[in-house]
Amino acid sequence: MKTQLNICLIGAKGRLGTQVTYLLDKNEHLTLAYPLTRNSTQKQVKDAFIHSDMILDLSTVNSLSSHIEYALSYKKPFATGITGLTQDHFSLLKKASNTIPIFYSSNFSGGIALLKKILKQLPHNYTIKINEKHHKWKKDSPSGTALNLKKSL
Repeated sequence: MKTQLNICLIGAKGRLGTQVTYLLDKNEHLTLAYPLTRNSTQKQVKDAFIHSDMILDLSTVNSLSSHIEYALSYKKPFATGITGLTQDHFSLLKKASNTIPIFYSSNFSGGIALLKKILKQLPHNYTIKINEKHHKWKKDSPSGTALNLKKSL
């Protein structure tokens, strides 16, 4: 028997959200049941949180706190890839993880995960400089990925 997981994707029309939508359409075990955008109504948001099996938030840092609160209210697993988070956001994610499953990554790329693993294995006698370049629409600088790579050193 196949198990179908109904996903609520917040930020479905954004850059990453569009890619995730494409991948979900091709997956037989995951269904994009509730694609939410900035134009979604409060009723659509509430219905999505009530009826989905998990929440994937790829929206913006400005709405993260309210989305975590909704996930807590409806006891839904919550994953996010939003960058530009403050220490308050990380504290809220940590606190929420005592009640619901939480997953956070500043970058969902397998290549970045491998790079982080490699960086941790480097000898400490190197001076490493991170220099990043992005498309003109990049909203946070330095990126969450660059900050995360720095932590890996």
